[in-house]
Amino acid sequence: DLIAFLALVHRPSLDIVFAKWDAYQTSLGHGATGQVDQSSLNLRANLAFKRAKEIRRSRNISDEFRVLISEVLTLTQPSTRYHPQIITLEAVSWEFHPETGYAWPVLLFEKAHHGDLLSFLQPSKGQVLSFKERLRLCKDVALALISLHRFAIIHGDVTPKNILVFEDHGVYHAKLADFGYAAAMVRGEPIDLARTWPWNAPEIGYTWSFEFDEARRTDIYSFGVVCLWACFSPSMNRETCLSQ
Repeated sequence: DLIAFLALVHRPSLDIVFAKWDAYQTSLGHGATGQVDQSSLNLRANLAFKRAKEIRRSRNISDEFRVLISEVLTLTQPSTRYHPQIITLEAVSWEFHPETGYAWPVLLFEKAHHGDLLSFLQPSKGQVLSFKERLRLCKDVALALISLHRFAIIHGDVTPKNILVFEDHGVYHAKLADFGYAAAMVRGEPIDLARTWPWNAPEIGYTWSFEFDEARRTDIYSFGVVCLWACFSPSMNRETCLSQ
């Protein structure tokens, strides 16, 4: 699995670098497939570091590398590498754990100015966004999903925590992130999908294996739930919204 990962990251468009995240800075969050921390490589460049979750490091190593391979493979495809609504994978680094003897890959991403959508829409800044601004964020996610599905790629876990918010000259934009459950599907071959309540389609859990058209519809369902929450959450509290 390590050899397969090394072969994958040895691409002209992806750098392997030595870098250290700042353990004293606040964590940027915990996605479904890893923990995101931040680091300053220099005074002008901030990156987000995606590390394997502590709780998962003692589990199946093959599963860990499958998640990493899935994310790198998806984000180095020509259709996603330079897409403006999909997070950019900048480079790969490593962290060594003397207690286990393992060296784990760390993925380096562009750092979102405002974190994930779930966190962004909770504070005062997110709460005062107009309906038009919220709809623009949803449109960005839609464009990302359209591009993925056009090339038979399933995201598999569309949630507000996997949507990052950026700002450009006072205008907010969203980028789809966390591709640990993503897969470039071959028609007719099944895929297993993540179940992240309340964003997942109801059929996930009753069955785990989906063909492309079925998996694509679960992405669309999750997108619809996210948009409903993003656009209308100001009129209801978080608990009410997520329980409906």
